[in-house]
Amino acid sequence: MLQSLTLSKQKSLANIIKKKLFTVPLAQFKYVNEHYGIGKVVSNKLCIREEQFNELEIIFNIELGSIDTYLENSITHKMSRIEEQEHIVSDKASGYVITSKMVKFKALSGEIFINNEKVQIPSSSNIEFDINNIKSLEVDTVIVCENLEVFLYLHLYTPLLPDAVKDYLVIYRGGAAYELCKSLGLDTIAFTDLDFQGINIACSYPNVKSVLFPDITNEMFQTNALIGQEILYQKQSHLIAKAKGYSQMHPAIIGHFDYIEKRRQGFTQELFMGRNVTLKLFKL
Repeated sequence: MLQSLTLSKQKSLANIIKKKLFTVPLAQFKYVNEHYGIGKVVSNKLCIREEQFNELEIIFNIELGSIDTYLENSITHKMSRIEEQEHIVSDKASGYVITSKMVKFKALSGEIFINNEKVQIPSSSNIEFDINNIKSLEVDTVIVCENLEVFLYLHLYTPLLPDAVKDYLVIYRGGAAYELCKSLGLDTIAFTDLDFQGINIACSYPNVKSVLFPDITNEMFQTNALIGQEILYQKQSHLIAKAKGYSQMHPAIIGHFDYIEKRRQGFTQELFMGRNVTLKLFKL
């Protein structure tokens, strides 16, 4: 998501779209290619086609607002260092580390019942607890989200979720999430990348009942309009056998495994959110 870019990169991207610069440095805008499938990598450059600027502008408008307004505001307002850090939310990009005993919660309903007490938190926020201080959660099922960036911004994308889970409690996968789900016997819904590692994470979680994946029978997938990452497929080749085994155990997702194999690409959660891909529950 573009919110994870630093202020300077957001401003640079706005200028690129406005001026329609067809060739930009790959190092600076690799994110756009990897997460949205926009542009073609040529050596150390990212080449953007004419028709892709419309798509980029739509994504920018949805995630950051009008380009013209954004550029005007960036001239008059300089972010403090604290504000700028708030825009670097990706666990991979920011170096953010959640300690091994902490559990990070997001309440899409705006409240969490923990240790027999109701704690109200805005859906746009999140809260952390030390696992040693969590004695009970008054929920039967939680969503476990693989990637921090998607976890932090999930409230913006609830229209993409099935109605049945739009007010569920969400836990970020890092830290002591696995231990918590196991110790409290919580049923889990796994929300991961659509790649071999994502399948393995989802199917190995304690008490997992369903996964949140896209419906690969829809037009975007069948026409290959959604461009994933070949590098994910290549890096995870050693995980194929395990993912295949899990998919054979759970027929509901065997089609997803086959799709990854056929396309030889991995598809990230960030890509789903950025391209407004509707998600479905697949029971395991």
